[in-house]
Amino acid sequence: MIERFYNMNSMKNKIGIIIVSILSVIPAVIWAFMKPLADRFVDFSATMTSLGQVGALVGMSMFGLNLILAARPKWLENFFKGMNVAYIKHHQIGAISFVLLLSHPIFLAIKYGQTSWELAAQFLFANASLPLIYGRASLVLMLVLLGMTFYVKLPYQIWKLSHKFLGLAYFLATLHLVFIYSDTSQSMPLRMYMLALSVAALIAAFYRSAFYPWLVPVKKYKIVAINQISPSVNEVVLRPDSQPIAYMPGQFVFISFDQPGFKEIHPFTISSAEGDLTITVKKLGDYTAGIGALRVGTLAKIEGPFGVFSYLNSQNKKQVWVAGGIGVTPFLSMARSLPDKSEHDIDLFYCTKNESEAVFIDELKSIADSRPWFRLHPFYSADSGKISVQKIGEIIGGIESRDYFLCGPVAMMSTIKKQLIDSNIPKNAVHSEEFAML
Repeated sequence: MIERFYNMNSMKNKIGIIIVSILSVIPAVIWAFMKPLADRFVDFSATMTSLGQVGALVGMSMFGLNLILAARPKWLENFFKGMNVAYIKHHQIGAISFVLLLSHPIFLAIKYGQTSWELAAQFLFANASLPLIYGRASLVLMLVLLGMTFYVKLPYQIWKLSHKFLGLAYFLATLHLVFIYSDTSQSMPLRMYMLALSVAALIAAFYRSAFYPWLVPVKKYKIVAINQISPSVNEVVLRPDSQPIAYMPGQFVFISFDQPGFKEIHPFTISSAEGDLTITVKKLGDYTAGIGALRVGTLAKIEGPFGVFSYLNSQNKKQVWVAGGIGVTPFLSMARSLPDKSEHDIDLFYCTKNESEAVFIDELKSIADSRPWFRLHPFYSADSGKISVQKIGEIIGGIESRDYFLCGPVAMMSTIKKQLIDSNIPKNAVHSEEFAML
């Protein structure tokens, strides 16, 4: 019965990527029925043209759907395993769509190259019609923006700003699609599908990038305290101006502060359980390193909550929580929300280099002391080496029949997940909080 439940959940968690895949290949299917495939691939020239066309249609569709994902509408969480997973898929889909779109001019250039590489060069670089110029401008803009994303470590604010221009790149690609003479202009169903998707994507892009201050629902909070928990960790306490957001322990929010240097929106995991909303921030980059410079009384705009990373979302009451460093924040929220009595049976492994890095360890010990069904296992790598599934099993007496919640460094989570899967723990019994944000 448990195995059947996990299998059903596995399909449910894949529904988002299944929908994206289907919507992406629909234009290729319409294209395939426009004329016999034998004619599409009758010779080398026709084959290169056909491959270029398919790459453009599927790539353009994926690019448009990716802009919709980037708008982070709340309903996305119904199709993906949380908003953070939607963003991870966004990153992957973006890479695939870029490769497909890049294949479009490459295959067409190869087609001309079989006659003359001079013709291929003219096709790629020489002056041409306005629709071709739109296409070239879109491709160059995507090359620059995505090249910066994948290969250059940019400050968050610049990286965030660069992504706003992806909507412009898609707009130019849409102009190329509309005005170029192609199969899209000859097939009404194909034309209508691509235009509908393009309009939806452009609305999503401009909704998020241009109209965010007016259209995206946010709650207003004010900073009431900034507590330095350790030399590298600060806690920001926020109080609502009016109606507070309702959240589950383990969820996260997007926050922008109305103070110079902090107006860019950032994701933060909620570390509180009730009352004032708190976020716990470790100095990991330029933005987070300056969090201590925020002023009490500063207005904060909060969007959310998002995410499904919560022990309350698991039907299995027997759970293992593995926190690495500042990855303890969602577990801190969960632990603070634990009732005095529960049917749960939870082991929390709090992994840091040493005890001095284990912020909130005393509070977690106090929670564990008052709840025998919640056990805290401080795990210091300086003394015990890196955490592993084998060590977890030795401490709790076996790893079977439990759900696992992981949050911490990517390398730690990847290792633990692999070890769990290799130990025949169902994939859907392993939950992790990881971000690939725009």
